[in-house]
Amino acid sequence: MTTPDNTWGLPRELIPWGPTIDPARCRDTGECVRLCPNNVFEDSSANGPTRVAHFHQCTIMCSNRVAVCPNGAISFPDQDSFHATVSELRKRTRSGAGSVTS
Repeated sequence: MTTPDNTWGLPRELIPWGPTIDPARCRDTGECVRLCPNNVFEDSSANGPTRVAHFHQCTIMCSNRVAVCPNGAISFPDQDSFHATVSELRKRTRSGAGSVTS
């Protein structure tokens, strides 16, 4: 497990924040690919719609790509649920309750 290097107090790979693409709504415009500075998305037009290639490269709490998608295909976790999940992960990690997986 890597050392926490963010304000959330957990290794990034354990933090469940990142986008989901609804393939039924994605028209593969590529706007998310072009505008995401962290290369989270990958244009796979030869193999179907754009996909999330690097989930954990997404900046935590960023949801800017939602507004960019003209078809509303991108969504992010509910923020209240996300905060509750992170809080629980922190408790489990601090208490040494064994391995924490995402």
